[in-house]
Amino acid sequence: MDSVFVGGGVTERSSALTQNQPAPGGNLGETVGTLPAIGRYFNRGMVKGIIKGSPTATNEAVWDIDGPGMLIRKGDDIGGGVKISRFVRLWGTYASQVFAQVVLTGTGINAKNNQALILRQGVGDYLILLQTGQIAPGLNDSKIKVGTLQSVDVDTTFGTYVVLASLTGAPASANQAVWMGITHPSIPEEERRRPRLVTVKGRRYFSAITPGDTIRSMSLKPAVDASGISGRGLAQTINANGDFLLTLTGERAAKEFVKVLP
Repeated sequence: MDSVFVGGGVTERSSALTQNQPAPGGNLGETVGTLPAIGRYFNRGMVKGIIKGSPTATNEAVWDIDGPGMLIRKGDDIGGGVKISRFVRLWGTYASQVFAQVVLTGTGINAKNNQALILRQGVGDYLILLQTGQIAPGLNDSKIKVGTLQSVDVDTTFGTYVVLASLTGAPASANQAVWMGITHPSIPEEERRRPRLVTVKGRRYFSAITPGDTIRSMSLKPAVDASGISGRGLAQTINANGDFLLTLTGERAAKEFVKVLP
């Protein structure tokens, strides 16, 4: 039987989640199923688990085990009839906020706009940070849209994040972009939590060892846990300050691993 305990020593611990017991935050008759992953965010614990007695469309959730409380659930309506169909990756951060890279379903959703990075804010509402099919932020061209979310990473301390995505409607020489942002509660305005453009494939770049080159491709390679949940001790590409590591390929196919400052 799966269980997750919190507390101090053996005699002080208490069960936060136990298989076959009522699912915290769930509906009547729903119980905790398997608990495939546990992670850490800020100074708290989070667990991804299966909900028994629930339809497939809503049978997965993430709980704060120091509560415990349900933070986010598959099937949640994030606004306008758009719902979470599948979790890809999950990060908890300051003040019980949760980043989720997800596949969407519902009103107006199709294969061109069903990927998103969303933020479950501390008060429980949702903010879409970046979604495929939307006009690419920062490029000032309504014909260029976000194609595929190629890589996402988050630092769980203050909610700094970075996204590498492909672009549609752009020439092949300029069809990738990188954005970063921060969602700390000290930045309550939703517009300021959304990502800002950092760079685009095809632009010139300069580094300590490269006096000048043109970006021909970019890659962002965090260590991804198979469970999809963060805070499990693996390497990440962004820190609490918003500095992140990016691999750039230049005009002569030489690769350079660079630190990008916010």
